[in-house]
Amino acid sequence: RLVGKRFFNIDLHSSVELNVTLDFGAVISGFVTDTLGFPVGDVDLDVDTIGAGRVYTPRDETDLITGAYWIVVPPALYRVRFEPPPGVRLRGIKIDSVNIVNDTSINVTLPGGLFLTGIVTDEFGVGLKGISIGLRDTLTRADLFVANDKTDSLGVYNVVVPSGVFTLQFAPPLGSRFVGSRIDRVMFSSDTVIIQSLKSGVLVTIIVQDEDGIPIRGVDLDFTLESTRIRQYTPNDNTGVDGTTTVAILPDIYEIKADPPAGTILDRTVFRNVSIQSDTTITIVLKIQKYNLLGQIIDAFGIGLPKIDIVAFESSGPIPTTVRSKSTDATGAFSFGVPVNTTSILVASHRGGRYVGKLFTNIAIRSDTIWSPIALDTGVIVHAFIVDEFLNPAQGYKLILTNPLSGLAIPSAHDTVDRLGTVDITAPVGVYDLSVNSPTPILSVSLTIPDFNLTSDTSIILRLGGSSPTIPNQFSLKQNYPNPFNGGTKIPYLLLEDTEIEINIYNALGQKVKRITNGIQPAGYYEAIWEGDNDDGRPVASGVYFYSLSAARNTVSRTMLIIR
Repeated sequence: RLVGKRFFNIDLHSSVELNVTLDFGAVISGFVTDTLGFPVGDVDLDVDTIGAGRVYTPRDETDLITGAYWIVVPPALYRVRFEPPPGVRLRGIKIDSVNIVNDTSINVTLPGGLFLTGIVTDEFGVGLKGISIGLRDTLTRADLFVANDKTDSLGVYNVVVPSGVFTLQFAPPLGSRFVGSRIDRVMFSSDTVIIQSLKSGVLVTIIVQDEDGIPIRGVDLDFTLESTRIRQYTPNDNTGVDGTTTVAILPDIYEIKADPPAGTILDRTVFRNVSIQSDTTITIVLKIQKYNLLGQIIDAFGIGLPKIDIVAFESSGPIPTTVRSKSTDATGAFSFGVPVNTTSILVASHRGGRYVGKLFTNIAIRSDTIWSPIALDTGVIVHAFIVDEFLNPAQGYKLILTNPLSGLAIPSAHDTVDRLGTVDITAPVGVYDLSVNSPTPILSVSLTIPDFNLTSDTSIILRLGGSSPTIPNQFSLKQNYPNPFNGGTKIPYLLLEDTEIEINIYNALGQKVKRITNGIQPAGYYEAIWEGDNDDGRPVASGVYFYSLSAARNTVSRTMLIIR
């Protein structure tokens, strides 16, 4: 259950001491089969964190006999790819947006396809290594995942593709001088051989920054020939985390267009008649359409409030989208660049703060503006612990307090349930309709409690989807994971009130082998870790064991299995 680690650039010219701590992770496991249900062995798994690159997953090939796999990763949002071995008439599969919180099973069926083979050469007929073979659907414009998509040292490639009409792309690696090429409307109805030649060009390095000099990732760059107005195929034309990318093009005169990533408030920038005849570097600054908003946040006595959040929203869709945020300085003052598409501004205390937020809607700032000081009143805090019907933290849900007379919700910048199932809202004393909304794009109410009387700081525990909005039991002990296991395992449990607990491990004879934890713990969701050892720190033998949670004069037990 341990997450592997890699260390780069280790200098072994002299003695090196390298102490390593491996963290526990979540298991992704399952089976890979073909469309007939037969196991597929030696399938390579690649796991990429969304926005943060490849995760090191040792032993990430499927078993040659059973097609089974087992990898361990830290909880996060991932892209998972299944790549069959070369020469097999099976297509790979890519699964986007896999949210790994706990152990997850993913069984995959690899579809068959047609062989597309050939060679990629330079202008002199010499094979080119490392050229990527790509497919784009001509109708949907979606890129298809192509397994084993790189040419070998001789420039030879052999990939498996579906039948249909596609755009075929030949993309050199980042930094290569060879210019990418594409063939539109290629029909695949049988095994196909295509030989492609690539020309050598010049390198254009593009650096994209905002007005503060901060690199902008994900900017899409387009190069269009001024003479023909034909957009060129330029692979690797999206900026990386450093705001930089390098493309290869033929010498000519171009229009260069820089499109910021979706959801930002940056303007598109276009440069016309750019003559590129040799290697060159171009810096592009994307500007924000904004006006300066200045002001101060104070308390009821006129004293400036530091670290108050100021959040700008725009509401072009069904849910207001955060477009910019900032906090007040030590004196409560702020100078805020408000984007032109701002429709509302929220002023709110930090999480756990006692100042009630204010929401300003229908904002129409069309010039630099100075606001009068904004006074925030103090309130009381609602601390909620919210779980779903299976007693898991209801991560991503929103807690809303609505005034039944005005129909307005209490403004808060921290109304979303965190990974431990907790959320805090500061509100004035009063009577509210309390609701918990789902995190889906259309906010359907998942739970509502009318006439919620708030007179002081209040803690509440809510269960979604159950027969009762409150949980009748004082604690819950869940099944450990993984189970069975051969290293460490996690024991999840839920406390609905501050209480004294004790978790113990027993062998099949009822003898206690390990005390995991004891003492008073506040209400919340926890995961105790047992590393398969006894109280002396020695590993226990394979077999069935029991674990128990004792709290509030009650004890609950479950079984687990260790396989050494």
